[in-house]
Formats: sequence, C-alpha cells, structure tokens
Amino acid sequence: DQLNRRTWVRRQLKAIGVPVIPGSEVRLDPAMFEPLVRRHGLPLVISLDRSAAGSGIHLVHDEADFKAIAEAHRGEAAAVMQFIHGRSLSMAAVRTDNGTLLGEPSLQIIGQPGLTSLNFGWCGNDFSGSLLQDHEIAQMQAMQKRIGGWLGSLSAEGHKGFHGIFGIDYISDGKQVYFTEINPRFLGTTALMADREQELGRIPVSFLHMVPFLPTVTVDEDFVEEYNESSRPLDVSQLCVHNTAGEDVVVE
Repeated sequence: DQLNRRTWVRRQLKAIGVPVIPGSEVRLDPAMFEPLVRRHGLPLVISLDRSAAGSGIHLVHDEADFKAIAEAHRGEAAAVMQFIHGRSLSMAAVRTDNGTLLGEPSLQIIGQPGLTSLNFGWCGNDFSGSLLQDHEIAQMQAMQKRIGGWLGSLSAEGHKGFHGIFGIDYISDGKQVYFTEINPRFLGTTALMADREQELGRIPVSFLHMVPFLPTVTVDEDFVEEYNESSRPLDVSQLCVHNTAGEDVVVE
C-alpha cells in the first residue's frame, strides 16, 4: 500500500539520490496553476497518487486543462511534473535477502491511439536489445539496484524489508534516465519474460520471486552477481490491445 503512493515514493527516492522527473508533490488545488507553471513549464503531467497502467495520469496543456483536473480531484495527493518528450523504459527485478536480481530492460509502448484512449496508457513492451542505448541500460541497472536496496530496508507493521518481484518504469530523454513509478507486484510482462527466459536457458526472474518465501532456499551474493552479469536481450515483444470503441467488438 505504501509503494502505491506515488508522492511518498518520489520523496523517498529523491532522498536517496535516485533521479526522478522534476516536479512537485502537492495536494491539488486549481489556484496552483501559475506557480507550478513558473516552476516546471508547460505542458505538465499530473500523476494522481494511486494511478496505474496509464489511468490517473493527465497531460496538461493550459490553465483550463489544469483547473478541470484539479477541481475533479481537489485535495488529492498528486505529483505535478515537467513533461519529458522521451521514451518510456521498464525493468523487472526481485529483491531477496542478499541482493537484487535484475530482469532484462525493455522499451514500453505507451499511448498508441490505435490501442488505447489514454494518453499514457500501457500498450506493451519490446525487449529488442537494439532499441536501448548502453548508457540507458547502465543507468536503469544502477537505479534498480539502489531502489532494491531501499526496498530491503523498508519496514511496515512489524515486517522488515520488501521481498519478491517488482518493476520500475523509467523515461529517457536520450541522455538522462528518470524514475517514473514502481510496481510492487507481478507485471504485464511477467509471463512473456518467463517463457522467453526459459527458451534461452536462463532462470526466469519471476521464478526467483519465490526464493525469499521458501525456508530452505537461499541465493548468495555470488549468485546474484553472476545472474545479473549473464543477462542478454530477450528479443521478443508484446502488444496490449484495449477496447477504445465503447462497445463490444470482434477482433479478427
């Protein structure tokens, strides 16, 4: 529940040096438009605290856009961020007692009009290795490990440490990669990755999700390091098709 609160997560990650999209964590109010524009420019992106898969994320072009959203969600927690014209990236991982096991990076397909009516709606992932630059992958891996370490240090209701699978979404402007959101659960790519990783003779990262919950199974630091170094592109992709018609349709 804590990790689904976007504004709280942004504050925590900024405090440990993870680059997040420049923006402000606020309680929405229509009167905030001018100071936020002075600080972050236009267009703006408003991400409601419990948005997911593109829902609850709004693109603001002008004052009318902002006031309509702020009136509809007055007083709600939200991140109001600079719009970065870039590419959406994603990476899965598993946090165990002894480290963070990394999945393979992918390019996310976001907001395609033929597939979704949401500006930031998730439409799939492409794991082709040629689509990402080496420095983007290196930044993602470094942030994934740092965030994994932070997850392992969390405590809630007497329980210490988040364990298991999680996914991180990023955006890249071509030079800098920024954190956008954490998904502390199985992902829309989990089944695809598991099938393809098995085809390539690699232990699927989602199988390793079980390690922290099995009392007689552990992985040591050497295994974590070796697993993370053995990663290679999956060269597979998927599309998620949403119904944009507003009525039942038959897809041939």
